[in-house]
Amino acid sequence: MDGLLWPLIGVLLGICTAAACLSWPPLRRFTLAALIAIPVTSVVFLLGAFVIADMNPAREYGAAYIPNGMEHNPTWFHYLIWIISTLATLLSISWLIVRLQAWIIEEVKSYFKPISVSILEDHDKL
Repeated sequence: MDGLLWPLIGVLLGICTAAACLSWPPLRRFTLAALIAIPVTSVVFLLGAFVIADMNPAREYGAAYIPNGMEHNPTWFHYLIWIISTLATLLSISWLIVRLQAWIIEEVKSYFKPISVSILEDHDKL
């Protein structure tokens, strides 16, 4: 049950950081990234925690487990891969969402270009 709180904490943290980004104008371009990347990263963190926890089934099943020689506790390298994958997910999703948000804003701005209507422009065409 406590492991399922990580995505919930990620969603709440994402909402709080998105609200902080909206309230400060220089950070408004990171709002969507803060809203999406943090919950996705918390899910990757949770999945990595499940993998690390299930790496040694002998610890989970105890005396009823029949060893097959493949059991071992996680090493520092496994923990390093877990943390690096979490950070890589945060950085890559954030970069992708910031680029996507910039592209969406440019498309919306190009759709609503101001139309200049002037009597002089129409008179020159005659």
